Amino acid sequence: MMTGECKRLAAATLRGKWHFGAGVTFLSQLILSIGSGALYLPFMIAALYAVHTFLEEVTVGLLYGIYVAVSLIFSGIIIMGRRKLFLCLARQEPVTADLLFDYFGSWRKMMQACKIAFFISFYTFLWSLLLVVPGIIKSFSYSMTPFILIDHPEYTVHEALDISREMMKGYKWQLFLLCLRFFGWLLLTIITFGIASFWVVPYVSTSVAHFYLRLSERDELEEVSYS
Repeated sequence: MMTGECKRLAAATLRGKWHFGAGVTFLSQLILSIGSGALYLPFMIAALYAVHTFLEEVTVGLLYGIYVAVSLIFSGIIIMGRRKLFLCLARQEPVTADLLFDYFGSWRKMMQACKIAFFISFYTFLWSLLLVVPGIIKSFSYSMTPFILIDHPEYTVHEALDISREMMKGYKWQLFLLCLRFFGWLLLTIITFGIASFWVVPYVSTSVAHFYLRLSERDELEEVSYS
């Protein structure tokens, strides 16, 4: 089964590199926590000041919306860097922790990472308004978008979203099963108060990266057969 193979490949990829994966995950989580805290402080100060205005609820709501948007942008940039790192790792390419900050390298990369985070969250949210299940299904449909843009930065975000939807046709259930295989690891993360996540995140991320690579190989073979 494809899901089992991706998980085995991820374990083989991380052999001898578990500490690196855990360290990178810890660093990224630390940056996200510090960044979130740094953004939350001015929001709280502004919100406390807004309490004394006659448009209290509207002002606080607007400020919170800005806080969520900026947080999403910041986390999107870091997470894109982390995805690229584990994709390179899955390809057996040399990697360093510097890749975490790759999407801070240029304005275009930053905007691309922001758009990915925004549109995937936005479209998934819209589908979730119907029911929870359609939202989950759509999140799987869009799941390959970051990898596609890492390999093809010349694509627009909407082009990558369309390609991801096509790529995932008939494979959403496979990705769901792959995620389900990590249910026990999720419980371990909860039991250890999040400490195990420093090893679980690299395992899951590398497995999904291998899943993308398998789908890419399938598409390349299909293109060759049609040519």
